[in-house]
Amino acid sequence: MFKKILTIIISIVIIILAKGIVFSKNYYGQPNDYLQYGIGARALAMGGAYVGLADEASAGYWNPAGLALMDEFEISSMYASFFEGTSLNFIASAHPLGPKLGSFAITDVMLYSGGFEERDYLNNLISDDESIMHNTIICSYGRKTGKVCAGINLKLVQEKDMGYAGSGYGFDLGGMYQFSPVLRIGLAIDNILTPKVTLRDEENIYKTNFKGGLVLKPFKDKAVMTIDVNRLEGEEAYYCGGLEISPWGELISFRAGLSHLSEVTYGLGMARGPIGIDYAYSGHETLGDLHRVSFSLKWFNLYRGKAVPKLKKGVGKGEYVLEGLHNELQFEVGELRFEVRMWNLEVIDELGGVVRDIKGEHQPPKIVIWDMKDEAGRPVKEGLYRYKFKVIYKDDKEWMEKGKVNVRFNVPVRGEVEMEMRGREGDVTGEEEKEEVVEEKTKEKSEENIQNIKQNIE
Repeated sequence: MFKKILTIIISIVIIILAKGIVFSKNYYGQPNDYLQYGIGARALAMGGAYVGLADEASAGYWNPAGLALMDEFEISSMYASFFEGTSLNFIASAHPLGPKLGSFAITDVMLYSGGFEERDYLNNLISDDESIMHNTIICSYGRKTGKVCAGINLKLVQEKDMGYAGSGYGFDLGGMYQFSPVLRIGLAIDNILTPKVTLRDEENIYKTNFKGGLVLKPFKDKAVMTIDVNRLEGEEAYYCGGLEISPWGELISFRAGLSHLSEVTYGLGMARGPIGIDYAYSGHETLGDLHRVSFSLKWFNLYRGKAVPKLKKGVGKGEYVLEGLHNELQFEVGELRFEVRMWNLEVIDELGGVVRDIKGEHQPPKIVIWDMKDEAGRPVKEGLYRYKFKVIYKDDKEWMEKGKVNVRFNVPVRGEVEMEMRGREGDVTGEEEKEEVVEEKTKEKSEENIQNIKQNIE
């Protein structure tokens, strides 16, 4: 009953927000415009609706609370070329330290535009190579407690305009709440402490920005839907939404969205091992086509749990040989860094059926043994078996290690066999010695018969 009510409420919220997207109004000319553009090709391909979803290195920009959801160290960057020598770039480095210490990140966002002319009050050319640069350095921290994530930003804002320069400081807060594996919301307030930058005489004030986001994952990570609402102080709210479909996991993802400019956006992402590449496209009536490309590099997952099968030497790579009636395959479990709630080792045959599921609570033993039997206690057959070692930690983080092993019987090799009979010294050995013994016994028997005949005649 509760799930049905929750589904109805979510549907109503989505309809209201979707209606708001159509009537969104936008604004320009603010000092912090470049901090409203968005960073990261994944987020921009989803229309910039990322406040509730941000769970990677760029989270310091969108919502610092999302850093608490990270498992791996990550470096991410993006280059976006706009027009007339203008570009928006960012680079971020995030470092998770575990459930007790949280995660921290540092992000640099820079808007640069060059090739401007500077003239005096008589319109005389002073310089034809002046530039405008807005740069923000963000130091972020996020930590998770139960279903709640909280984050904080400290940032340094720098501006350089036609030879004039100034800087200011700001302070942001962010939060996330995981209602269920399907639903999460995010909230962030930028510029609680408003940066103020003076270049000449006037002071540029970065206004407070209120952001909220809703994330739905109806099919786990196979499909993600997001909706955001933003409201800058003194301005009307605007909305945006996005969709991500990942039929093959992180290998490739397809994305689309509707930005705060009511423009359709789309893109895709590809990841292989530690390397990820994301692309986003949007079309603008005045600025034309905009392309963004992001790169990411991940390493050292804090929650990794290894389970390596201990195979006998002298057999093929990845092979286990069955010998006799009693066999067992030992999986060596690596050291786990954090407290475990439960674990299981699942063995799957070539047809995809689960042959054996070994599970337990708390920390797994250093050696997990599979007795080479199925759930019914029957010995397994020859074939290729896949295994999945899954660990669920106390803080709900998960890790899965996968592998495979080829099981075969030990079949003796056929061929010619040379045999030799040996014994102690004085024993009869060999075929020739046997024949000599038979001849001697026959001779002795004949002599004995002759003696018996002579005795009878006498």
